[in-house]
Amino acid sequence: MAENMSSQKTEGKLKKLLSGKKGRRWIVLCVLAVAVIGGGTAFLSRTRAKAAKADVDTLIGSDAGKSARTIANEELTKQLIAKDIIVLAAGCTCGGLENCGLMSPEAAELAGPNLKAVCQQLSIPPVLNFGPCLAIGRLDLLAGEIAELLGVDLPQLPLVLSAPQWLEEQALADGCFGLALGFTVHLGLPPFVTGSPVILDVLTNQLPDLTGGKLIVDTDVSSSADALEQVILEKRKALGI
Repeated sequence: MAENMSSQKTEGKLKKLLSGKKGRRWIVLCVLAVAVIGGGTAFLSRTRAKAAKADVDTLIGSDAGKSARTIANEELTKQLIAKDIIVLAAGCTCGGLENCGLMSPEAAELAGPNLKAVCQQLSIPPVLNFGPCLAIGRLDLLAGEIAELLGVDLPQLPLVLSAPQWLEEQALADGCFGLALGFTVHLGLPPFVTGSPVILDVLTNQLPDLTGGKLIVDTDVSSSADALEQVILEKRKALGI
């Protein structure tokens, strides 16, 4: 109940910010980029976390003393906000991002200059909690608000989705939801579809023509952040912002 009320409050605040001239200015200053970090990482069992730890540590060269379940989420989020990309987090990954302080106003010091200025002006952190896993589906409402404000279709928005440490099938469903809406979706681990040539062809070749969506599978945090930033910059350029 508390999580649901929190997500509704955040959604309402964002809608208020998006209205009128101030909203347009806020969007431009924030680079009109929203990365959704999700993916069922908080409930890795101790055994699975231990087994996955070596891969994750090798993957991003992280501190071996950190939990494997939050490393990729935390590092990718830090790199995105440093690139002036505001992050909306939803699902169990929010706990890890809150624990490392990225959802506090002080985290604005880690953001790029444009995003930092916006955070300080509005007294918000660079990473916002959008609510529990079930709230992810409501992100299309926010995307719709932005698209309506700019007078564009959803696939034209400089908005990307990411699940760097997805665990459960629900994360794959959320990813498919984003791809169907025409967004670029990043996964830190390949989905369980490699046994189907048809599905692979749709996801890797046909998708941009079908929905405008694009799938990125990349286990490296830095190259993932660069790829997501490139998508955002290209779409911003196309919109002239």
